[in-house]
Formats: sequence, C-alpha cells, structure tokens
Amino acid sequence: MGLYVFAISSLLTAILAVILGIFVWIKNVKGNLNRAWLLLSLNIGIWSFGLFEEVISLSKAEAFLWTRIFYVGAIFIPIFFLYFVSIFLGANGLTRKILYIASFLSFVFLGLNFTELFIEDLAPRYSFPYWNVPGPVFPAFILYFFMCISYAHYLLFKYYRKTSGLKRNQIKYFLAASLIAFSGASTDFLLIFDIPVYPFGHSFILAYPPIIAYAITKYQLMDINIVIKKGTVYTYLSFLILVPCMVFIIFAQRFFFGKINYVFSSLVFVVLFLSAIVFSKTKFKAERFIERTLFKRKYEHKKTLTKLSKIVISFLDEKELFKKTSNIFIQDLEIESISFFLLDRRKGAYILRAFRELIPKIKKLPKDDIFFKWLKEDGQIIVKEELERFIDDPKNKLIVERLNSMESEVCIPLITRGELIGLINLGKKRSGNMYSHEDLELLANFANQAAVALENAR
Repeated sequence: MGLYVFAISSLLTAILAVILGIFVWIKNVKGNLNRAWLLLSLNIGIWSFGLFEEVISLSKAEAFLWTRIFYVGAIFIPIFFLYFVSIFLGANGLTRKILYIASFLSFVFLGLNFTELFIEDLAPRYSFPYWNVPGPVFPAFILYFFMCISYAHYLLFKYYRKTSGLKRNQIKYFLAASLIAFSGASTDFLLIFDIPVYPFGHSFILAYPPIIAYAITKYQLMDINIVIKKGTVYTYLSFLILVPCMVFIIFAQRFFFGKINYVFSSLVFVVLFLSAIVFSKTKFKAERFIERTLFKRKYEHKKTLTKLSKIVISFLDEKELFKKTSNIFIQDLEIESISFFLLDRRKGAYILRAFRELIPKIKKLPKDDIFFKWLKEDGQIIVKEELERFIDDPKNKLIVERLNSMESEVCIPLITRGELIGLINLGKKRSGNMYSHEDLELLANFANQAAVALENAR
C-alpha cells in the first residue's frame, strides 16, 4: 500500500509542478523570474516522474535507468530554487557568488550521477523493491542540496522580516509552500541511508502547487494578476478529477499488459482534458436550456426574482414600489389580489397603503394586536391553507380570522432590524393551486429586500 501511495503522490506532483511552471512562464515568457520558475518546475517534474517510474519498475535495470534520470532533476532543483529566490527577492552580491559555485557543483554531480560513485546499487527498502544505495560521493551531494536550500530559506526569512504589505504576503506563502515541500522531500533520504522509516513526508510535496496557486491568485505572486472565471474554475476542478483517472489508467496498463504505453496514455489524457474544457464551456448553456425546458417553473421564478430585485434597487417612491411589484405578482405568480400594510409609528397601527382587485375588510390594525406579535416572533411567511388544517388550535384560529379580514391567503412579514414594519397579503392563485415551495422561497427573498428598502426610505 505504501508503494502505491508514494507512486501516486509522485506522479501527481510531477503533473501539477509542470503545469504550474508552464502557466507561470506563459504569463511572461521573457521574464527572468518566470523562466526561473519554469526551470525549477521542470526539474521537480523530472525528479517526481522519475521517482514514480523507479518505484513501479518491474526490473532492476529499468529502475536503475529511471534512478539516473530522476537524479538529473534532483541535482538541479537546489540551484534553480536558489536562482529563483535570488531573482524574486532581488538579492545580489554574495548570493551571486554562491550561485556560481553551486552551478559548478551541480554539473560535477551531474557527471558523477552516471557512475557508481553517486548511486552504487539498488536494494529493497521498506515496501519498495528498488531503492537507492548511495555511492561514496552521495553524502557530498546531500550537503550541497541542503546548503543551497537552507541558504535560500535564510534569504526568504531575512527579506520577510524587512518587507511589508503585498511583498511580505507573497514571501509568506512561498516560504510556507517551500518549507512544507522540502521538509517532506527530505524524508526520502532516510531509506537511502538504510534508516527503516517510510518516507511519510513525500506526500506533503503535493501541498506546494495549491499554495503557490493561491498566492498567485490572491497576492499576484511572480507579478501574475489573474481573474478567475467560473469556466476556469470548472476546467481546473475537472482536471483534478482527471488526474486520479490517469493514475488508474497507467497502473491498469502495467497490471494488464505488463508495460506502459506513454503515447497512448498521453493521448487519453489530452482527450479527457479537452473534454473537460468543452464541458466547462457548454455547461452553462446546457443548464439554461434544461432549466427552460425541464424546469421551466423554476427558471421563471428566477426571472421574476430578478425583476423584483431591480425594482427594489431603483426604489424611490412607496406608491411606485407597490404598483410595480403588484403588477409582477399578479402577472407572473398569477394571483387574484394583493394588499400592503405598513407600520405608522405615530398612530401606533398598521395601515392599508395599497391594494389591487379585492378590498380588505379592515384598513387599520393596532400595533399591539397579538397577531403582529406572533408574526414578528415567528418571522415566517404564513400560508392560511396550512393553518386551516389545525383550526382547533386557538392561535391558528385567531391568525386565520385576521387573514380573512385582510383577504389574505399568504401573509408575508416585512421585518428589518428586529422590527415588523409591514406585511404583504396575497390572495388565491387564479389556477386554484397552492403556493409552491419555490413561490414561498421567491417571496421570502423579496420580503428581505423590500423591508430594508422601505425602512431606509423613511
């Protein structure tokens, strides 16, 4: 199980690192910072993909080949990480000299990588059939690796303490991502020196692409300013679903056919990824079409709510508000009548301000009427037909009486800042149907907006 978790996390890291590297580079192909990030990302990709291939290899010769390949990436990761940090922070002087020395050492280790002086052999370790056995110069490589990484982190800490604002946030997230990634990667070295500890931190490396992506999005890391659209979000979410599918396809090929065809795997991935993009582009049009056909009523309610919202936003006069909303309720919801009662604080009563079709039997109700107390405490829309089922309850009986006196089938309280400032009464539907859940939801949303608008206008 440990082998498969390690392999999958390595493959995911390789894919995400390369994609993030290319994305950053495309944003500014001539920028030194962007090129440095691309080089770092590509080497992380080589290292991670080589590790994936090494641990799933079926023969020692194959595993040895991938070991040599992934160490090409591992050797250049420290130098390109330090190079990126130096450009990112604008560091020079001593840092530049260290870069020259580190560059020379990286090419020395690159040459030694293809000899037994670097990796002497492969041997079983923990649950892995093939793991590296270090050669005589490998400890020197470890020293080079950690010195470069440590110095780069020292620079990041140093500049983090000196800077402020946006740059400080950029450094903070980059520092967090790199500390998590390199701390996790360092656990890979334990098995190399025959310390029987599973490289549990390897999976932590997967945290670095999302953290960097977040820093790019929120704090314009690497001077990238992007606007995330819904379609983009859907595309990347689809991609995250596709990656595990690709891992499954790769392992399935090895399980059923004994080898992996990378041309076929790449073709499958491209087809799936393009499908995800096409899906994200057509999703909203398809949703709208389905809403208009299969869920026509719900779609119409959305349109009605949009109309009502526009009226409330442009609201200038009570009479105009009552007139326009009455028209929409009668036409779109097909109700027979409507009336508006608003609180008159000076008179201490709720006064009939407007109505359509049926005239309420009463035009004024005292503020201290128990009906309004219950309406305020409950704060919910009242449907008369529901209360009539339990008419034996004295409270329900009184509420039904009040609703009848206002010619109301549905009573919508207008509450803002804890005060009941009015209510809207709707009559029966012309179709004879009950008010649906969608109807009540629409009315509740409108009531919240209307209550605030009416109170602010007073």
